[in-house]
Amino acid sequence: LDPNGGPWVQVSGPSEAIISDPMSNMTQAIVSAYGIYEFEFEACDEINTLEVGVSCPPSIPDAFSPDGDGVNDVFYIENITTDVYAESILYIYNKWGRIVYIDPHYGLDNDWWDGRTSRPHKRITSFLPERYFNDGYVNDGVYFYTLELFNKTVSQKEFYSGDINIFSQER
Repeated sequence: LDPNGGPWVQVSGPSEAIISDPMSNMTQAIVSAYGIYEFEFEACDEINTLEVGVSCPPSIPDAFSPDGDGVNDVFYIENITTDVYAESILYIYNKWGRIVYIDPHYGLDNDWWDGRTSRPHKRITSFLPERYFNDGYVNDGVYFYTLELFNKTVSQKEFYSGDINIFSQER
């Protein structure tokens, strides 16, 4: 064993990290995926563990075209992965403020909105008539979204909102 300690060892993480100087008591780790990484370093008869979270904010599009042509058919949000986020809920509202789509685990199961309205297992409120819920597609136009995420790399909730344009020539 080196009298200065070491080496740095990766214990966990979504990808293999490259440790630039594993025998130094100070080093850099280069990672290829976002998520939580855990490293250990042994020195002075002790093992020290370091946990590092690496994440980027989600990249939310402002339009998509659910027309079945295989291009931009779903509301795909980059950087939503289970390596970074533990919880996710997406609401889509029409111009009157009515919810047309809800997904309480959005993107974490790699399932993305395709422009269809959702029919929740339970009614959200008794104020909305049953005819409001259907399995069809939304019409072209501007919709609004709210996205709530729990970022486990920084242990905090994130909130995003905005509008999305839906364009579809044919279904």
